Amino acid sequence: MKTSMRHKVRSFLFLVLLLALASPAIAGEVVSVLLPDPMFNNCESTAKAMLPILEAGTSERLVVSINCPNTATNEFEVWFCTDEDASREFRDLAISLDDGGFFVSGRDVKSQLPDWSNMPLGLCTLDIELRNRIYCQESLFVKSVVNGMQIPVLEMGVGMASPREWRSVKVVSRGLLDASDITATVSKGEVGFSLILR
Repeated sequence: MKTSMRHKVRSFLFLVLLLALASPAIAGEVVSVLLPDPMFNNCESTAKAMLPILEAGTSERLVVSINCPNTATNEFEVWFCTDEDASREFRDLAISLDDGGFFVSGRDVKSQLPDWSNMPLGLCTLDIELRNRIYCQESLFVKSVVNGMQIPVLEMGVGMASPREWRSVKVVSRGLLDASDITATVSKGEVGFSLILR
């Protein structure tokens, strides 16, 4: 009896280990964008990277996590583009922070969504999660927060964009002598699993 119970406990611990190793945080694709030192008079620093593709018909998700200091001098932008070079003409969604003002726009400034959100000075944290819905592949589950708060204009902007077509991300900072505090990470992983215990 004790041997049987020990075997079940070992099997359960082994299963927990396998599930942990299969979690998105460990097993998924991760892309990090780190800005180089500024090289221009306006202290502009730019970096771009290719993004993992969010495939329809899967239980995948993309998680975007961005940290940047909100100061009186920093103008910050992040673009999600549908080409591999993160070019302006293929920009699908742009999120900007300028002197505390928070802005969201599509391919051009004319599509900027109105918002009156002002972020406090200090570190600003932006998190976006995009998750496929297995039962309704046409739509994505979208969860977005800035400094832990939901901002409707950001969720609306992501909802109007085409995240499955995103191929690259571009991060721009102007006005900071040191851009090392700005980090952008995009990770892709599986969500959901079926577990049958017998």
